Amino acid sequence: MAGKAGLVQNVGGIDRVLRIVLGIVLVILPPWLGWSPWAAAIVAAVGGIVFFQGVVRHCPLYSRLGVSTASDAQ
Repeated sequence: MAGKAGLVQNVGGIDRVLRIVLGIVLVILPPWLGWSPWAAAIVAAVGGIVFFQGVVRHCPLYSRLGVSTASDAQ
């Protein structure tokens, strides 16, 4: 199913929740653990991407591989 941005939703259910939680953890945890600013920034950037994919329910890699965890009923 296409979202508002015209992206096909290919992330669903548990996959979506895991991406959102993992994204939040990757943004918050490194600075809290005292990682170097560069390492924390890189990990936070990855966390932001993962979080965004969970929110918009679209993963570009899934699109390229033809994979979808979203149900057809959505």
